[in-house]
Amino acid sequence: GWIHFKGSAVDYKVEAIFPAANVYGDDTICDDEATDVYVALTGFSPWEVHWSDGDIDYGVTQTPHAHEVAPDTTESFAVTMVKDRYCSGSSAGEALVTVAPFVVTTTPHRVIARGWDPEVLDAQTICVFVSYQWEILSGPNQGYIHNTNPFTLDGIYAPDETTDFQVTATKSTTLQERTATV
Repeated sequence: GWIHFKGSAVDYKVEAIFPAANVYGDDTICDDEATDVYVALTGFSPWEVHWSDGDIDYGVTQTPHAHEVAPDTTESFAVTMVKDRYCSGSSAGEALVTVAPFVVTTTPHRVIARGWDPEVLDAQTICVFVSYQWEILSGPNQGYIHNTNPFTLDGIYAPDETTDFQVTATKSTTLQERTATV
């Protein structure tokens, strides 16, 4: 495009460089967390950046520029329009933000009563920063709670009948809880 300048003594045209935006920054986050996606900008500052999530960043003066997002589900983010000081331009690329669910998975073990070796009940989550609590759901020691993971049956509890164990994982940042039974 051309920018036309008129002055009292001079009348001239200058070819303008159209602004461009290139989005990048794929990431995986846990639910209820945020991350940044990025856009590399060309043209003349300041920029106005319109995002596919409906947000608009005005007065952007730095490139690359970070745009904070906190999607509830996996989502792609792109720039739908970019303007610099002089004109509008084009955009390319997208950033995929994958939202990993907060899920508890357990590794069950069979414990044979009377003469058994220590066994380990283990749980894990996709999202980290959690605390664990094991509770005995059935049997003579029902209600017993152990607060470590993994939970080792090393004499703390020796079942002599079929016993259900439950683990509750609590995400420390939001106190969300998920439960699995072994």
